[in-house]
Amino acid sequence: RQVPDQGIGYGLLRHLHDEAGPELAAFPAPTIGFNYLGRFAVGTAVDGAAWTVADDPGAFGGGSDDAQPLPHAIDLNALVQDGPDGARLCANWSWAGELLDESEVRAFAEAWFDALARIADFAAAADTSTLTPSDVPMVALDQSDIELLESIYAQLSD
Repeated sequence: RQVPDQGIGYGLLRHLHDEAGPELAAFPAPTIGFNYLGRFAVGTAVDGAAWTVADDPGAFGGGSDDAQPLPHAIDLNALVQDGPDGARLCANWSWAGELLDESEVRAFAEAWFDALARIADFAAAADTSTLTPSDVPMVALDQSDIELLESIYAQLSD
């Protein structure tokens, strides 16, 4: 699956949409921050790109002062690196040490990776593949339209 616009815009709605912004601002502040940086080929510069990812997955993390307060109890920055051995998810976790200890964050991270592995296994299963509107951006179809077409034409693909 593809993330629309490579994930750009998630979270911006709260700050830039005149109608939805105040409604979303009424919700409690999130305690977990998640930043998906995108999917990148390792060691490949892209013309016109504002930045490229380092080959070392440990190199992306942050350079802030340890005394600077975190905006969330847990901050997670993730990206996918396409390398010679295939795609690899890299995640950098930081947390407020006054609220959580390393074993708690490690358990949470392991549960997160386990959940992602289960989702990937489900998505890869042959009998569960179906298109979504983001898979066919060149046509104006909603999910019910796609499901109707799939019931008529068994071998639909993007």
